[in-house]
Amino acid sequence: MKNYRVRNIQCIEAGNLYAYVIEKSLKISHTKSRNGMIIQMSAFCTPRMEPFEKIWFDNAKYSSLAFFDDRPGKLFDNLQHIRVVIPILEKGNPSKLVATTCYNKFYSECRMNLFKLINYYISDISRKEFSVIKIHTPAEEDIVRKLWGQTKSIRTYESPRMNKNYVYYGYGYGYFGKILNYRSYFKGELISGSTGDKYYYFNEQYDRDIFVGIMNSSLFYWFYVNYSDGHNFTKTVIGDFPYNYKNDRELVSLIGALMQDLKHYATRKVANYKSTGRVEYDEYHPNRSKPIIDEIDKVLAKHYGFSEEELDFIINYDIKYRMGDELGGEE
Repeated sequence: MKNYRVRNIQCIEAGNLYAYVIEKSLKISHTKSRNGMIIQMSAFCTPRMEPFEKIWFDNAKYSSLAFFDDRPGKLFDNLQHIRVVIPILEKGNPSKLVATTCYNKFYSECRMNLFKLINYYISDISRKEFSVIKIHTPAEEDIVRKLWGQTKSIRTYESPRMNKNYVYYGYGYGYFGKILNYRSYFKGELISGSTGDKYYYFNEQYDRDIFVGIMNSSLFYWFYVNYSDGHNFTKTVIGDFPYNYKNDRELVSLIGALMQDLKHYATRKVANYKSTGRVEYDEYHPNRSKPIIDEIDKVLAKHYGFSEEELDFIINYDIKYRMGDELGGEE
């Protein structure tokens, strides 16, 4: 096995065996043949997989992608923390049209009927950068077109240096994110600072509360779920969010109210871990602040020119799971 090498593969940088298998199967298959696999969802929404995506779509006369979350239920009981996609293509001259499902979330008891309920939506704008957007409704397609109508993204305003003009955010996102304009409380016996949390620094001429507002919005949550792998809350995903900067004082005012509300509902937790010993930290419950978040989305709806229908879709997106009792606080 020491001499084993993968050769004559164009998507070698993808670094996944399934990518090589699919590329090889496409090479040896004839026009009009079909290819379908069950693979990790990250294949169609992470930068590293761009070479594989190119191979896939360069061979696809028709392509459909069905996406499945792993919570609250998962497609396979023996897979932990694996989100999957079922891609199917017909080989032929490539087309921009891609059929996508929503990000399917379901309870385990519903799994037997899951495939009967799956619907696809066909669009020519679902592919963007390294990702295939999980467009599922006409409202989502219109939202995507309006987002892509922005000429800049959050990355435009990022500072290459550390400063005090930062957004403080949790490593995980879940149904709500921990996104603050201050560093959250954390005290550990073995380490100092807050573990697992990060900073996104902005150039000082821009008000960081504008970005705190964007990242707390349901619009940003929708973007994160449908643009990313639904698991890793990275600077790449944050930076790719489309936004032409506007010094919106209404949005800044709402962030002041939201930060106060988050502090009001926050609870001090104590736990013991092998790596950190005894730790104290603040746990936040942003689902209790949803009315303020809705107001933030109303402000952003004006910025992007969303219709009432599109705003209503965003405010209520994934509401069954985001606001359920089982969610508790932050993820």
